[in-house]
Amino acid sequence: MGADRSAIFAERWASYSAWASRDGLQAGCEPRLAEPDVDVAYRGTVVLMHGFSACSQQYEDFVGLLSASGYRTVLAVLPGHGRPYPAVDKDNPNAQPDAGSWRDVYTAFAGQINGLMEYADGDRVIGGLSGGGTASLWLNLQAPELY
Repeated sequence: MGADRSAIFAERWASYSAWASRDGLQAGCEPRLAEPDVDVAYRGTVVLMHGFSACSQQYEDFVGLLSASGYRTVLAVLPGHGRPYPAVDKDNPNAQPDAGSWRDVYTAFAGQINGLMEYADGDRVIGGLSGGGTASLWLNLQAPELY
């Protein structure tokens, strides 16, 4: 991975992590970035998105397997998920995007993740479970050349 691309990836990860955590998240629900093991060849980056009402720790058991296989792993947090209860916004305690806002919210989310993955070298893989699978499809539709 080129030094410039690597630096931009790191900057974009920091930006996404701050964006995802801006409203505060429960412990264990933060976005996570895991690098591949140092003794294996780098193969690429995998983004995994948790299911509806879950958090990034849903994929924690996969991180070691992917790292051992040479993959960097991004455990993303879906918009509106992982906030402590009761949420700061009393009118919307679960903070889920609604029928009027989902397109804008998930387009912003796609911009964050796809902007990160634009600077990932090697294989670029995206996947998810339940609502994360739907979000994966949305991100792929926003930038089909990335994955």
